[in-house]
Amino acid sequence: MPSSPDTADRDVSSSASRACVTGAPRQAPPGGIMAYRKYYREHVRPRLYSPARHAVVHLGSALAGCAWAGTRLANVSLSEWLLVPAGLVVSSLFVHWFHRHVLHRPRFLLRRAYELHTLQHHRFFDYEHLAPDEREDLHIVLFPWFAGPALLLATVLLSHLLAPFIGSNHVYLLMLVANGYLLAYEAVHSVDHLPDNHVLLRAPMLAFLREHHRLHHDPALMGSHNFNVVLPLFDWTFGTGTRSRAREPASRAGEQQKRCDG
Repeated sequence: MPSSPDTADRDVSSSASRACVTGAPRQAPPGGIMAYRKYYREHVRPRLYSPARHAVVHLGSALAGCAWAGTRLANVSLSEWLLVPAGLVVSSLFVHWFHRHVLHRPRFLLRRAYELHTLQHHRFFDYEHLAPDEREDLHIVLFPWFAGPALLLATVLLSHLLAPFIGSNHVYLLMLVANGYLLAYEAVHSVDHLPDNHVLLRAPMLAFLREHHRLHHDPALMGSHNFNVVLPLFDWTFGTGTRSRAREPASRAGEQQKRCDG
């Protein structure tokens, strides 16, 4: 279950002690988060970046994977359809693990993923500044453009390899779930980064998921809480869910900053 406010306050001490490992930004650039946004737009984001092209290539690939798999299903039995909810649960487990142990920890072979997520995405957005300022900021909201094509290619190859052993319907349903989950993730994550007064956030479930993700962008919580985006199932299961901000004493925060800088 999600942590209570008291539990979140107790947890912040251990969260702070892991900040160097989990990637809390060491120091905001001069001028704070807005200065980093300016730096990112000028020095990181490609000059010819197109949000439309990014969305079409990345999300279009995942949509194509869903369509390709869906059109090849035939006479699907009830037991085969059960792969869909099972796949959603497994996908949520993978996202929790990957988000917690890869995106917030600098692993040797996957360090680039950590840099893109923790050192860029979490410096561009924090709890108080969750919404982008311009359309081109989609560059740091979505996964990189090649993520969708890479997943499509991987699932197509796996479908050909596994179909002779587990049956074509099973393979295509798993492909449908994998690509569909990516689309769901990007949709919910994009909603999470909408302005506070956006009409979509009047929907209670979307508002709940946005606050769940917003708390993850609290620098004191990002390495330890609220890793799920679409379905917070494994935040509840593993005790990494919280519904309140951490309150870290200023003196303790200063001591932790010195340990990170040193």
